[in-house]
Amino acid sequence: MTLVVIYSLFGNDVKLGFMDKKSDELFDKMTTIALLLFTFEIISMSLVNAGYFLGFYFWLDVMSTASMITDISVLWNSLTGTGDDYTATTA
Repeated sequence: MTLVVIYSLFGNDVKLGFMDKKSDELFDKMTTIALLLFTFEIISMSLVNAGYFLGFYFWLDVMSTASMITDISVLWNSLTGTGDDYTATTA
């Protein structure tokens, strides 16, 4: 999970700074996997740790996980109606 945290902190910056548009699909897939792993971790912690659910760290984790949605270009473009996602350019 440490590597997933490092990716979630810096992955989108690396994509924007050093990668071309063709790499968006790969980064979207990796971000989706990270989002699912963080969601699984939140659910697991809620089941295992009695004081976690609806506590401060629960909400902190939920908000940080939800903020990753903006890093998934296809989802973000469809929500905002902006930009071309890679599915529109590959046809």
